Amino acid sequence: MIWIRGLLVAGVLAISSTASAGAWTPAPNHGYSKFWVKWHWGWGFVDGDGGRHRIGNYHDVTFATYGDLGIAPGLAVFWHSDLVRFYSLEDSRDDSANLHISPGDPALGFRWQFVRGDRLAMSLELGARAPIADAEPVQVVYARNDPHEAVGALQVGDGAWSVRPVLSFGYAFDSVYLGSSVSYQYRARGYDDRLAWSAEVGMTFNERSGGRLRASGSYSLFNGTAERSNSPNGRGNGSSWTGLAVELDYRLTGKWYAGVTIEGGLGAIRRLSGGPVISLSVATQY
Repeated sequence: MIWIRGLLVAGVLAISSTASAGAWTPAPNHGYSKFWVKWHWGWGFVDGDGGRHRIGNYHDVTFATYGDLGIAPGLAVFWHSDLVRFYSLEDSRDDSANLHISPGDPALGFRWQFVRGDRLAMSLELGARAPIADAEPVQVVYARNDPHEAVGALQVGDGAWSVRPVLSFGYAFDSVYLGSSVSYQYRARGYDDRLAWSAEVGMTFNERSGGRLRASGSYSLFNGTAERSNSPNGRGNGSSWTGLAVELDYRLTGKWYAGVTIEGGLGAIRRLSGGPVISLSVATQY
């Protein structure tokens, strides 16, 4: 199938799709928490002009968490952060591999569900992300061709504060729901602002399992003054992508769930390494 082949075209930074509650908010004193590990297996590198380069073996493994809590009818507070990130990049000049470890950049915000019908939901979200991880390059990325041309530099942090308002829409049928969102991300330090969107359909298969198909994109607007990055993980300034994700959930017991997600890029990939992204998660409602 075409969309399955598309999953393997290029890896994406699907932070928002992995940790989104959509347009709905939990009831006061109730909420949702999720913990997951994400593995990005990098296949090559796409530069800012769309040129593709063969590079050394690249992997990044991230442990992350997300949660939200209802604090008033229609109003919730949420948090999201990568807890720790592990990056392994092979130096194409001598095939040696280097490991880099970094904390994540935490985000905190509020979601207001201003439309609260029986099936229809719409919400506004506002969150800010702090640049905890070091944004200085930690390793030069060399192409596999001879001579080994430098095509980028691995960064472990984004390096700039950001503020992101999000408008979300959701509609629930009996066993199917539809969701979509659009957001604008302001970034400090002269970084380019970003425009992002998502659209998904989810289905309950039975009393224990369900799944989602989600398309999403995030695009640099090239309106900043700061130098743009060329990191295999897309961190820093200037990366863009359009991607697709398939997610399956299974209820383990009570309100505890396990999930698996496979993500990949479909097009408009810039300043990012290709390759699939696989996530395993555990979540609970309370």
